[in-house]
This record gives sequence, C-alpha cells and structure tokens, in this order.
Amino acid sequence: MLILVGKHLPGADHPNLGRLVTPRSRHGLADTDGRMDWACDNDAFAAWDHDRFVSMLEAVHDAPKTRLRFVACPDVVADWPATIQRFRDWYAAVRAVGPVAIVLQDGATASSVPWDHIDAVFVGGSTEWKMGRDAEALILEAKYLDKWVHVGRVNSWRRMKWARSLNVDSVDGTTWARFTDTYLWRDLARLEHPHQPRLTG
Repeated sequence: MLILVGKHLPGADHPNLGRLVTPRSRHGLADTDGRMDWACDNDAFAAWDHDRFVSMLEAVHDAPKTRLRFVACPDVVADWPATIQRFRDWYAAVRAVGPVAIVLQDGATASSVPWDHIDAVFVGGSTEWKMGRDAEALILEAKYLDKWVHVGRVNSWRRMKWARSLNVDSVDGTTWARFTDTYLWRDLARLEHPHQPRLTG
C-alpha cells in the first residue's frame, strides 16, 4: 500500500511512498514521475477552484505519466447524485490527460458506479459513510474488477490498518504533508511489516 503525500518531496525515496498532486501543488511532476507512483486530487474537499483544476490538467497533460495512477474527477462532498453529474461534465477532460478516478460519496452503490469508464475509485464521503459497510462493499467490488483503490483522509494508524486489511492500493492524509518528519517515515516503516488481510466470504 502506498502513502500518497500532498507535496513535492525532492529526493525522498521509499517503495511505499507516492505523491498526491493537487491544483495547489503541481510543480515537480517530471521529477515525481521519475521516482515514484503519483496521482491527482481535485481539491473539492478543501478548496475547489475551477481555474486551478484546469491548470493542473494542463500541467499533467504535458508531464511524463509513466507512473501516474489516476486523476480524480471533480466531485461534490457527501453527495453522490451531484458527483455523478460532475463526473459526466468532466470525464472527457480528465480522460484526455490520464487514468480516470471517480470519487465515491455517500449514497454510492455498485450499480450506480460507471465501472466501464473508470480506472480507479477514490473513497471520499463523510467519515461515517467511508468507514461503513457500503463503502467497504464498493472497495471490494473495485478490487474484484481490478480497479485502483485510493482512500482519502486516512490520518491515523487505525485507519491505515483498516485500509490495509482491504488491500487498498493507496491512501492519503494531511498529517503526512503537515508533519512529514514526525509521522511520514514512522508510518512508512510500519508498512514494511507483514499484515494479515481481512477474510471475506
């Protein structure tokens, strides 16, 4: 499982370290692609800005993308119908620059996810929904369909263990970007130890 950090870390190297590019932090893409897997968020949770998002898409279009895992289509926090509409509005623009992720929100169901049009799912939504059975079922379905699975706002080791038990591919959280020296290397070291996958049936 990768920890995607929302800032450029020149020279940093670890097999479980990746980068989460945002409209507010999109420099150094060539260097990032040369060293680690990376993905793009849309900042809808914290600071949605149409023009900044378009500028990020332009930067990604011109960057090397050998290790780009997904670009998250714009979404509406905790509102699945509105997120689906935004996905339809932005899908072509995002597909033009790289692999597409839809951000799962409260109310999402397996039958309403456009699986044939996406390469990844980004598990967003309210904390209660994200940690509940509906989101877990969608994660398992995405893994079954061989989609990349990313979970946002993972800021505790408890949530890290939960994500790891579901074989999530990557996670992000503000803790690692804000307090890199204190928490990032500690949690990367923790990921080096074997874990017990969750049994499902």
